[in-house]
Amino acid sequence: MGDNLEADLGQVFNISGNLSAIPFEQVRAIGEAVRRCVKVGRVIAFGGLLESKRTADRRR
Repeated sequence: MGDNLEADLGQVFNISGNLSAIPFEQVRAIGEAVRRCVKVGRVIAFGGLLESKRTADRRR
């Protein structure tokens, strides 16, 4: 979860998930839970298939 950098600070939250590890339905459920707890205009859930280890390897 993180603040959306394309919107004003605190206006939109992004929820991202590794779809190689969990299904999108679970990412969406997390987004819906966050939406119930925060006072922002939008909570956006999205995901990708890139494995976390590959992401970490690219940072090195």
